[in-house]
Amino acid sequence: EHLSEFVAGPAADCNREGGGDAGGSVNSSAKVSAYLAFGCLSPRTIREVCLQRKDGKANWMPENMEMRDFWIFYALAHGSQLFTRDGDGPANLPASHWQPHQPALWRRWLLGTTGFPLLDAAMKELQATGYTSNRCRQIPVSVLANDLRLDWRAGAELYQWLLVDHDLGCNWGNWRYFAGVGCDPKRRHYKALSQGLRYDADAFFIKSWLPELRKLSPKEAHLIPIRRARSLAGDEVKWPEPVVDPLKQLSFEDQKICPEQGKGRGKGKGYQSPEASGYQSPELPGQGKGKPRSFERNLGPAQEVKGKGKGAGLGVAEE
Repeated sequence: EHLSEFVAGPAADCNREGGGDAGGSVNSSAKVSAYLAFGCLSPRTIREVCLQRKDGKANWMPENMEMRDFWIFYALAHGSQLFTRDGDGPANLPASHWQPHQPALWRRWLLGTTGFPLLDAAMKELQATGYTSNRCRQIPVSVLANDLRLDWRAGAELYQWLLVDHDLGCNWGNWRYFAGVGCDPKRRHYKALSQGLRYDADAFFIKSWLPELRKLSPKEAHLIPIRRARSLAGDEVKWPEPVVDPLKQLSFEDQKICPEQGKGRGKGKGYQSPEASGYQSPELPGQGKGKPRSFERNLGPAQEVKGKGKGAGLGVAEE
């Protein structure tokens, strides 16, 4: 009954572009994943119900079932290799990318206190409900693997224990994919702040899980990690220092919406580099105390030279 009602109504309004919106509302997804995981509902049943909607606006659900099947067969094909840290693809992160485990950074990530609203809201939703949207799975993976450079398997195992709809193939396969060690032909780096501005434009999701942001405008709520983008109301919010440079979590276009240092609150559209603004990240391995950290990612041999040699043209897909 729930599936039929969802397909007949809310399914048409769900945005599935590149993983969909951040979610937050009851009807932002079908909420049938747990029934699938426990075998109470079959993919064939979902397909049959969706085909009853003649305008095709629920066809994205059977397509998702195809992706689910892919990850199940991916897990069967790879066996224990599914749980190894490194991959062997031309665009995979090299072994030198990973840093030793850092309990303090790990704890901030898993508790949702990284200082990045969309990521923190996603982790709090996961802990409280056992659910998380596809979009909100991508951001925590990207920050943990690409920015903090911590072993992605710790995150995958945490999700395994927290998700009410956990499926081994889907969970571990997706983690490998978005951590940069899976079957993706290119490396992905999700900009946490830009993702929030794009897929939670009204800040409904982050304000639902981070009540301290509710008095701020949607734009300021998402940009709260960047001090010079705050209003007086933003300054009154007790907000944690971000675990990595917040400007590096904005796309080039979105960086232009941040005011220049010293231009006043909310005025000016210039962009200033993190180094010029005096940002310093938490100390990480290989970084002397008090020295600004370089946020250039180790792209590995496949990306060192454009247009030459092995892996030319693979690059990093920044979204």
